[in-house]
Amino acid sequence: MTTFTGFRNAPGPSLYPSTPSAVTEDVTLGAVITLVVIVAIAYLCVLVGIPASERLNSLLRYLVAATISASILVSLYGHGWYTAGINTSAEYKPTSADKVSVSIGMHVGLKEVNVTMKGIPEEQLNETINYNEVFKMTGVSSLKKDFKQGLRVGLPLPVLYIAEYLATDAGNARWGRNFRMAGHYCYIFMWAAFAVWMLSCVLYFMSVRRGAQATLITAGCLLMANVVYAAVTWNQLAIPFSNGKMPVVLGWCYWLALATGVTCFIFGVAILIVERISADKNATFFALQAPEQEEEDEQVEKEQGEDDENIECVKL
Repeated sequence: MTTFTGFRNAPGPSLYPSTPSAVTEDVTLGAVITLVVIVAIAYLCVLVGIPASERLNSLLRYLVAATISASILVSLYGHGWYTAGINTSAEYKPTSADKVSVSIGMHVGLKEVNVTMKGIPEEQLNETINYNEVFKMTGVSSLKKDFKQGLRVGLPLPVLYIAEYLATDAGNARWGRNFRMAGHYCYIFMWAAFAVWMLSCVLYFMSVRRGAQATLITAGCLLMANVVYAAVTWNQLAIPFSNGKMPVVLGWCYWLALATGVTCFIFGVAILIVERISADKNATFFALQAPEQEEEDEQVEKEQGEDDENIECVKL
């Protein structure tokens, strides 16, 4: 390593060691989780100032709203709609017949696919084997472009092997196209569900019935997203390796979105049932005025208005 003295009081190195980056972590998903945690901490600080009689109801309302909101956002940005993994032995470079023992994984999101490869152990052939490559699905030819870019930069053969399966678009081998189309339609339904859920959170403070109806619409959007995603990707992918096939199965994001949709449906139906049986309990839970009290207030205002009209008539 040489030193550089120009414009410096003390000589410094002209070459610096590499700085590890967060390529092995899902930065977007981490940002979403951090946002949820920050909002939760802020709410806990506010919860102290709420009267004790309303504190429990307020906490329950927040937990329901935050849990469903976080579940939708995590499903949107997570890479777990389809997952696959296998431990195998494979050739590492096209210029060498040496094989390495690796753990290979594939994680499909709505807009991109992550392909990981980690050595067992990491240090093999005098190299550190730990890759996490992203292949975009934002456009029709995005997968092919990223695959060609991987060929140019010389990605490991197992990573390129999986990417080739995704980039192929002919005959029945249209797995990349199916993932892209399913992600596109599911993305629309998921954002629609999030928007309607935000609307329902506002409506609950105005009309419990309208809020419950919006919750049922949210459930419909989430369940439709699951149905569309499963229907478009019905042709299941299984990638063969030397010691067996790597099946690609529905992952935790899919099941999280499905569970959230079912939860919204049950919650909306339960609110409507309670509203029909005992509207006062719903009003108390959502910090609204009870229907009977609202009717009494309207009657008082009506009588007061009639009295004012009588007084004006007497003056005339």
